Amino acid sequence: MTDGTPDGNHAAVSGNHGTSGGGQWATANSVSTSIKVDGNEVAQDGANVFADKVELTTSNEVTNKVNIDLDTGVRSRIDYIETVKYTFEHNRMAIEVELEALEDFYINWYMGLQLTRPGWNHDAYFNHDLEQTDLYIQDNSQLNSGKKEKSPNMDRATLRNNKGDVIHVTIDKEFGIGYSKIRDDDTICYLRDNFQKFYYHLVKNNNVLIVPKGEKVKYRGAYIFGKNKAKNATSVTYFTENGIKKAYVDFKIIATENIKYTSVEESLNCIFGENKITSTESNAYAKLVI
Repeated sequence: MTDGTPDGNHAAVSGNHGTSGGGQWATANSVSTSIKVDGNEVAQDGANVFADKVELTTSNEVTNKVNIDLDTGVRSRIDYIETVKYTFEHNRMAIEVELEALEDFYINWYMGLQLTRPGWNHDAYFNHDLEQTDLYIQDNSQLNSGKKEKSPNMDRATLRNNKGDVIHVTIDKEFGIGYSKIRDDDTICYLRDNFQKFYYHLVKNNNVLIVPKGEKVKYRGAYIFGKNKAKNATSVTYFTENGIKKAYVDFKIIATENIKYTSVEESLNCIFGENKITSTESNAYAKLVI
């Protein structure tokens, strides 16, 4: 930033990003880590603990590349504090990220959940998507979700392997930055070509997010994973969210799935009967409370 204006001098920072790709000098360092097990903070002594919920919060100091001496690695300042909270429950890992600006900074591109794909590299589909509605075989080409204008509620992507493993990647589009920096003609998320990572980029390229000193930006989402329990549907995945047992039931075909449930949290193109769900189109889903 120069006098509060983006100056084009940006680079990937934090996480595994160094001043040269994943190497040279680190752009972030960990300040603190805390762990809570069922609401109680625990010592990090390597002991085995059984729990319904584990919360891990880590805080990192991050410096933009321009403020790091590339000869010595010395930082002239800390640009922002990154706080990441991971919440682990059965088959679900929720993530909430907060960036607190200690100095003015801007994000030119990136920000959001991502996934390396070797464990789930057979097929994929997008839920709540009215444009990209099929079940797609993953290959070396890039696979995009629908664009925001036509699929504004697309907030869950699902990837599977051919061994019955499923992972859902979800974003809370109403929390924090949400989809505010995704333009109407932007793809919401995508699987990169040549089996590279899956990305939710909440800040699209050249749609700059400016974070003035003293302000915070946030986003949150989750990874839901497990074995596919479907008999007739495309996928059925059981998980726990905030202490409540739930399931995703997804259809890319017209079929009936027998499943016990107590209530329906959300759905599209489904008819509900006693302990069964029938899709009315080959683009249907339901989120159930079990």
